[in-house]
Amino acid sequence: MSANLFTATIGGTTLSCQMPSAPSVCTPTRRRNQPSDITRGGSLYLYDRGVKSITWQLVHKKVTDAQLSSLLQLADLCHGYEYTLTWYDNASSAHTAKIKGTVKAVETHPGKYQVSFTLEEYL
Repeated sequence: MSANLFTATIGGTTLSCQMPSAPSVCTPTRRRNQPSDITRGGSLYLYDRGVKSITWQLVHKKVTDAQLSSLLQLADLCHGYEYTLTWYDNASSAHTAKIKGTVKAVETHPGKYQVSFTLEEYL
């Protein structure tokens, strides 16, 4: 697959969005979900559920109107955090992730946008 491609298939509907280039800011944050509880004796107990996640903060520059529209349709199809999508990064590695929060777009030049959003991938 090509790099910087986002694709999702939900209920027989497939939608793809190709970004113009690699994200200018791509900051992965690794996190381990480790809930805690208090035992009957009053001691703190940590559960090791083994659930790990990576949060990707992506910022794409020089995004056209058509690409922004396609990305917003993809985010609507995924209902934000409800359904997963597949993201192919710069090395064409596939990541199954969910959109966390909203897609933010700022017009930097006429017809060109800077788009930022967060993806969360569970390992």
